[in-house]
Amino acid sequence: MEKRWLRKPNEYVRKDGYVVIVIWSRGKRVEALIDEADEAIARSVERAWCLRRTKQDVYVFCNVEFTPTHKTVDLARLLMNPKDDELVDHRDGNGLDNRRSNLRNVSNQVNTSNRKHTTAMSGMRGVYRLKHRDLWAARVKQRGGGLMRYFKTQEQAERAVSEYLESIGVPITRPSTRKK
Repeated sequence: MEKRWLRKPNEYVRKDGYVVIVIWSRGKRVEALIDEADEAIARSVERAWCLRRTKQDVYVFCNVEFTPTHKTVDLARLLMNPKDDELVDHRDGNGLDNRRSNLRNVSNQVNTSNRKHTTAMSGMRGVYRLKHRDLWAARVKQRGGGLMRYFKTQEQAERAVSEYLESIGVPITRPSTRKK
């Protein structure tokens, strides 16, 4: 009887300054990127790299134990070695790009703020139009506070949200996913 969890070893293809890890998933070739300097770390894992799909993204992981708990290792965590209270964030939101220039260790708050978001028609999270009052609202919820103000123009509301997020140290690095 064939065991499905026995996968072919991944193929590693060197490109210009980075390495492509070829992962076969659902009969399709998927490419994950790492830096050349991290190739030895990625190859040190005995089993094949796989894909974990979430609602919004795809991440690279490996099963290290086939026990009832299925212990896994995420490629990004292996490369970045974050502290216990930190998460690894992909700056551009692409879970297949595991080059160090795209990875950073962050708190849960920063990681959550950097998710792909759908937004109001304004195109910016936290800014929406109140048609019945002919105003624009700027709203950011934060634990222990936040921002809720009204403005005459969309630009004023967007500026208020941006300034508030910068003042609390939350970078705005990813655009909205909603199309106008």
